[in-house]
Amino acid sequence: EILHQLMQQRGFYPMVAAQRIGEEYELKIDKAPQNVDSALTQGPEMARVRELMYWNLDNTARSEWANLVKSKSKTEQAQLARYAFNNQWWDLSVQATIAGKLWDHLEERFPLAYNDLFKRYTSGKEIPQSYAMAIARQESAWNPKVKSPVGASGLMQIMPGTATHTVKMFSIPGYSSPGQLLDPET
Repeated sequence: EILHQLMQQRGFYPMVAAQRIGEEYELKIDKAPQNVDSALTQGPEMARVRELMYWNLDNTARSEWANLVKSKSKTEQAQLARYAFNNQWWDLSVQATIAGKLWDHLEERFPLAYNDLFKRYTSGKEIPQSYAMAIARQESAWNPKVKSPVGASGLMQIMPGTATHTVKMFSIPGYSSPGQLLDPET
């Protein structure tokens, strides 16, 4: 009885409970509306976000985005998450789902960001693409320009010293500076 009650919740332990009693765990997935209300995307706040993203001023854009998302209803936050997803602003999509507590909006919350890059860089390696992507999602929430207080940088949150050591150890060409850690291509 306790395991059945636990199964009604979302999370790791409810999944384990379902597995333990041999039942299927039903994962609830909400879909954000595919068509975003144009009134939501045509205001001055969104114009600033678009312009800042265009000029690669991502951190300032994130600040504008956070203020915009915070000021909206849950339904509007879901639409903004979809808008960011549609524009391949993966980190802003994730940020909107977190701000709106949109835990069941899995496509926007866990986008398959930089899929082609991860496919290219994990091909023929010992690490599965899905695992590398999971690390990036967990470490950076798909924000390629994020820096931790201790200096870890980029999607994978790699320390500059670790990057230098790894490049030397495996003779990886093309790495020359810590700034490259902020570029998903490197």
